[in-house]
Amino acid sequence: MLESVVVEGTGSVAESKVAIAGKTGTTSFSDVQGATRDAWFVGYTPDAVGAVWMGYDVTNSDQYFHGSSQHPTALFIDIVNEQISDDQLLTFQKPRNVNDLEPPIQMPGSLELFASKAFGGEGPFSVQLNWTEAEDGRVQYTIYEISEEGREEIATVIGDSNYTIPIYNPFSAKMYQVVPFNSQTDLEGEASNIAEAIFQFGFQNHK
Repeated sequence: MLESVVVEGTGSVAESKVAIAGKTGTTSFSDVQGATRDAWFVGYTPDAVGAVWMGYDVTNSDQYFHGSSQHPTALFIDIVNEQISDDQLLTFQKPRNVNDLEPPIQMPGSLELFASKAFGGEGPFSVQLNWTEAEDGRVQYTIYEISEEGREEIATVIGDSNYTIPIYNPFSAKMYQVVPFNSQTDLEGEASNIAEAIFQFGFQNHK
């Protein structure tokens, strides 16, 4: 991310012979339109860390910096290019046992939940829940059972779009809801509809 500042962002002003990452910054001088009070670049290479600041100790309407953060960036790159040696690392090396960041989890839009009761399954009777399958298999789903007493979490599923619940009283009137969860952001997505299990002979899959 910080390499892109030098390659294609606000710091892309000169070609470096070595990999550089960093951050640019400026503060404006409001007394003069378009004037700059401070401009800086803080960066690092595989072997060095440094910062370049440009401006005046005292900034006023008679003396102020006319440039932008591209100027200290260009100076930083010039200094780095002059200091390259034969044994210097030219690119950043990923340390051992460090994994790349996973791409963001793509949460589903809306979930449509279907619930059905039938003989067998994992008990004398079972409730089969099926909901809209998400494209991203890393989505976590929290399954809730809803009764007159309220909503109770009964299971968590990752990557699947169905769940079977064993029941012993086929005449109990309970409803269910599924809520997607993003483990990267610790945020829930849009909850499904509340579905009541309908008795049928044999389970059916809904996608």
